[in-house]
Amino acid sequence: MELVANSLMVRIVRRDGKPDEEQYCADEQEARQLMGLLNDPDNAEMYRSIALVSVDWRGHTEQVHDTI
Repeated sequence: MELVANSLMVRIVRRDGKPDEEQYCADEQEARQLMGLLNDPDNAEMYRSIALVSVDWRGHTEQVHDTI
């Protein structure tokens, strides 16, 4: 079995001090759709930021592509 080298995730940083949430997505379209759902005015008080992040598991690095 070959390991996936890269993944996309949406990182949600909460305002209430609870741990950040990380939702892994199959592709960029799914990730952006999730970001759109979370970027609701009703959620503004819950989330400090919502970011689209690519993760390179082999290099142990992350790159932020977009932040709301």
